[in-house]
This record gives sequence, structure tokens and C-alpha cells, in this order.
Amino acid sequence: MSSTEFYKAYSMVSNAIADGKIAEGKAGYEELINFAKGDCKNLVAPVIPKFAHHFPDQLDKAINALLDLCEDESSSIRMDAIRGFRVLTDHIPESISRVSSLLTQLLILEDDEELKVLHSTFGPIFASDIKQASQAVFHHIKNGSAQLKEKTTQFFAGQVQKCKKAIAADMELQQYLIDLILDVVTEAGNSMTGKDLQNLFRTLTSFEVFRDNKHPSLLRRVKEAVEAIATGEATLDNEEAAKRFRECLIVGGILTSKSVDCMDIPALLFSKLETGYPALGEDTVSELVKICTRANTYSKRMTETHAEKLFPSVYALFGSIAEGKVNLQACECLLFLIHNLGAKKANFAKQMIGLEGVDETDQLAKKAALLGFTASLSKELVLKTSECKEELKDLAKKIMAMKKGEEKQELKKKQSQCKRTLKCATNVETMCDFLKAGKIVSIPVVLSYGGRRAKPTKEAKDAAKKVLGEKRKRGKADAKEAEGIDKLHMSLDDIVKAEKDVVKKQKKIAEAKGRGRGKGNRGGRNGNKSGRGSRQQRSKSQPPKKKKNADAKRNAARGNRENTAVDVDAKVVNKVTKSVGGSNNSSKARGQDKSEKEISSNSHNSKIEGRNNGEEEEAVAVDVAAEVVAEGIEVPIFSRRCLC
Repeated sequence: MSSTEFYKAYSMVSNAIADGKIAEGKAGYEELINFAKGDCKNLVAPVIPKFAHHFPDQLDKAINALLDLCEDESSSIRMDAIRGFRVLTDHIPESISRVSSLLTQLLILEDDEELKVLHSTFGPIFASDIKQASQAVFHHIKNGSAQLKEKTTQFFAGQVQKCKKAIAADMELQQYLIDLILDVVTEAGNSMTGKDLQNLFRTLTSFEVFRDNKHPSLLRRVKEAVEAIATGEATLDNEEAAKRFRECLIVGGILTSKSVDCMDIPALLFSKLETGYPALGEDTVSELVKICTRANTYSKRMTETHAEKLFPSVYALFGSIAEGKVNLQACECLLFLIHNLGAKKANFAKQMIGLEGVDETDQLAKKAALLGFTASLSKELVLKTSECKEELKDLAKKIMAMKKGEEKQELKKKQSQCKRTLKCATNVETMCDFLKAGKIVSIPVVLSYGGRRAKPTKEAKDAAKKVLGEKRKRGKADAKEAEGIDKLHMSLDDIVKAEKDVVKKQKKIAEAKGRGRGKGNRGGRNGNKSGRGSRQQRSKSQPPKKKKNADAKRNAARGNRENTAVDVDAKVVNKVTKSVGGSNNSSKARGQDKSEKEISSNSHNSKIEGRNNGEEEEAVAVDVAAEVVAEGIEVPIFSRRCLC
């Protein structure tokens, strides 16, 4: 088949459609479909879907031809065929279910470019009719291979996120999608991977119909599906089974927070971990047990009935881990549960571990087992603590010597991990000491792994703003309280004490005014630290700014330096004569002793006599100006500068 024959058939079909004689173009369209197996595949791929809606009886042949082109050796032909499905569904919406099924099978493609084309084609098809597309997708999630299930669940979760506005507005559609998820999970949940369940469960819990707590029957169905998966796990002796159980625990915790009792799931966990934990990694076991200790999942909802049901399996698992391969993080969580569960039913718990009992022999045996558990833990704690301390010292030296970079960040991560391990060891030691002392109490310890910080509520934000506003007042409220003292009904001792308290408060207020942004005593030009200083301090410590130009001042000083004595007013001249003469009247006016005045005048005269005759008047003027300034007599600025 040559390209000439292809163009002949194409013109036949297009002319027939343009003239409204579609029946005459049927033969030409069949020829175009047959070209999918010939030499003109690159020309056929965009043409077949273009005319398919005019010949509905040829739809099956058209879809099969596109599917054959999707398996061609040429990547460009395959991508053109994938794009053709989008054109097909735009013209024939009834084909969405079938096309979605075919495109779902192509999700395992390995070529990145082809995958981009597939997602850009399949995404709009899914959004155009979510019900039809989801039905086809879940058929392959239920019956497909492990690789196809993984790719399909990822695609479904991503498309639901993209279409969340349309889905949120349609509660019936949400209910339909949840039914599909629950049916698939109930039938094939144990054959999926943990990642597959995570994608499906996160999608389910994101729907408003699940979150609004108005559909109790739906929540019960979710509980049944999750418990079916948890019960279906025979043992927890492999990582994939542990991941599936982890997802069940998370969903069960969400349901428990919605007042749907799912305590059977952690009970199954502890009983199955008792035999399966040696085959699992330490981090996996710790992560499973951590979920049960978080307040927003199970531990906050545990009652006396739950305590009686869970305590034996928790204590048995603790004993197995303490005697075997010690896992400190898991022991920390289990000890936390032992104390908190035991506190809800103390007599039952104490009998279980041998702190109390009717039969003395049985009690002694149980207590000996408990002491054995704690002794083996104590040995492990000593080793872990010493190792962590040494490692912290080495890490601190390396971090100090290293510059910024990825290696330094990695060392800091190791450092924080060592600190968490030390905190974990401290918590384990504390809780073991309580057990040795025969006490089971609800210990308010902060576990080493911490927890997610809750988002602050509006009330908390308002309270924080109020506190911040009160801090910004800088002690005004304290000043008001310190003002008034009711002395009428107080004794003398109380009045003295109250006045001392007022002085202390005022000092604190003065110090508080200087804090922050360099103000007051602690900052500013007069303070100990750098800063602007308060306005009062600036006015006291600095002379007022002079508005005259610096050049004009220098010129005035030079021009008036020779006529210094003339520029001084009458008060200054009078002061000069009194200072040189050293009269007794001036000394009496100043309130100085006669001996001090004689000493100062003698020293003053000796200075004058030791100078040259040409410098005598200037020296006297300088000394007098200093005394005038000391006495506070106002002298013009230019005169002071000239005299000095």
C-alpha cells in the first residue's frame, strides 16, 4: 500500500463527509483502517480517530487499529496513536470506559516521553467522565499484575487530587469512588503493596463524605475493610506485610478518633509481632508501635476494657524484645503503653507482672521475670549510652572543624539521632525504675521521637498577640501599680518596705525601657552597647546640634582670634581682674577656703610669670575662659572657641 492510495482513500472519505454522503465514504474509511498494518502508519494514526464518529459501526476496528499502532516499533507512531485516543473520546464519549481500560494497560511503559504523552492524554479523558474512567481503572487494580497495580493506584490518586474541586462538589460521586475503593481493598488488599494501600486509603480519607462524620454506616464499612486486611495477614514476618499493617493501623487510628472503636487492630499487631518481630528491621517494629502511642490515634481513647484486652499482649511483646534482640525505641513505646494501660486497671496489671497476687509462688515467678527483663535492658542501656556519648564528642569536633556543606548537614543529622537515642535511654531507665519500685502510673514523659506539632488555633493566636502587645507596653502597667501606696492603714515598717519595692520596680521599668532596639541604659550612645539611645539621654549627653556651617565657623574663629579680649563681655572682663588679683572677696563669694584660694592664685601667677610677655594676655584669657565655663556664665559660642 503506497501513500498515493492512502491519499486517494482519505480524499474519498473527506469528500463524502463534506457532501453529507457518509455512506459513500464507508469503503474509504475501511481502507484507511487497513493502512494501520501497511507502510503508511505514520499517516494513519491521526486520521483514524478523526473520522471514527461518522462510522460508529467501525468503532471496534478503529480502536483495535490504534491499539496495534501503540505496539509499533517507532516511538513517534506510538505517541501519535496514544494521542488519537483523546480525539476518539472527545467525539464518542461512550468509548471512555473502553479507552480508559486500554490506556491503563499502557501505564507500565518505560519510555519517559511516551509516559508524558500518555498522562497528558489519559488525564483529560479521566476528568471528562470520572465514573467511567474509575471503573476501568479499578478493574486493573483488582486483577492486574503487581507492577500495573502500583502504577494504576499512583495514577488514580494523582488524578483524584487534580479533580478535587469537581469531586468535592459531588457527594454522590465521592460515595461511588469510596465504594470502588472498599470493594477492591476487601477483595485484593492482602495482595497489594503497602504503597498501593497508602494511595487508596489517603484518597479515601480525603473525601468530605468521610471527614464530615455524618455517615456512620460508611465509617463502619471502612472499619470492616481495614480489619479484614489486618486479619488476613497470617504473620508479620516480612517488610511488605508490615507496611500493609501500618496503613491499616493509621486508618484505624483515624476511625478511633471519630469514635469508631478499632482497638482490635493494635491487639492483632502486638500478638503477631511477638513471633514475627525478629524477621523485621528495628525501624519497622518501632514505627508500628509508635502509631499506637500517639495521642491522636489510639492511646487517648483507651478505656479500662481496652486496657484489660491489650495489656497482656503488650507486656508479652515487651518481654520478648527485652530478652532477645533489644530494640530501645520499641521498648520505650511499649513501656509507655504498659504504664498508661496499667494505670487504667492497676490491680489487673500488677497481677500480670507479679507486683501483686494471691498465689505467692506465681507472683514471685512473674516478678523474677520482670526483674530479668529490666536487668537485660539496663545492660543494653549502659552500652548504648557510652557509645552515644563518645560518638557525640567525635561528631562535635568534626562539625566544629568542617565548613558548611552537605557533609556537615549529614553529621548534624547523626548528632541529632544520637541525642534522641540518649533521650530514649533516659526514658526507658525512668520507666523501668518505676516498675522495679512496684509502681504502675500514667507517666507524663515526652517520648524521644516526639510528635507532630498541632496547628495553632485562632484562640491561641489571639492569646499570643495579646501577650505580645502587653510586652510592647514596656512596663507601663507595672509603673501604674508602683505609683500608689496606701500609707493610711500601714505600719512604719510596711511603708518602708513598700517604698523599697516601689524603687525596685521603677528601676526595673527603667531597665525595661532600654531593652530592644538599642534604647535606654543598655543601648545608645551613653549605654554599654551600641544603639541609638533614648531621647532623654541624647539631650543630656550631647550638646544641641549647631546649625552654622563648619566653614563659616572656622573663618569666624580665625578672624576673631586676635581680638579675643575685646569679644568677651563685661562679665568676663570683671572675672579676669578678680582672677588675676586673687582677692579675698571673690573667694568668699565662691565659698572656698582662704588657703585653697592662695594655692590656686599662686599656681596661676606662677604660670603667668613663666610665660613670655607676648603670650601673657592670651594665656590669661584661656585660663579665665575655662573658669567662666566652669561657673556656668554664658559665653557666645565663637568666643569659647576662640578662647580655647
